[in-house]
Formats: sequence, structure tokens, C-alpha cells
Amino acid sequence: MAPHQNHRSLDPLYTRKEAADFLRIKPQTLAKWACTNRYGLRFVKIGSRVVYRLSDLLEFQSSNLRGALDDVQ
Repeated sequence: MAPHQNHRSLDPLYTRKEAADFLRIKPQTLAKWACTNRYGLRFVKIGSRVVYRLSDLLEFQSSNLRGALDDVQ
């Protein structure tokens, strides 16, 4: 499969502000997480620009989902 046909290459890219809006947090929080690698939220660095793939934001949300089902065995 050619790189341009990979589904990840079709992933929308979000700026730090857009990603923060998506997660309902401040852009400064995302910047701090990126510097400290807190929570392992993946990002793409393009030159000095940082962007986030939609699939990584959705995966981050899913992996941090908590609730009553956590107690079910």
C-alpha cells in the first residue's frame, strides 16, 4: 500500500487550539502535556508546529474513559 493510501494519512490534523477545544481543555495544558509526555497523548511535530491527529485524540478519549463499567469483571 502506498503511503498516501494509508488511512492515517487521511486523518484530519488539529492545531493545538483546535485539539484543546475538542478535549475541552486549555491549549496551555496540551503544551504542558507535550513537554512532559504526561498521559502519552501523541502529536505530530512539523517544523516548530505541533498538530494532533483526530484518531489520536479519539484514542486518548477512549483510553481515559472511566465509569461504572470499570467495576465490571
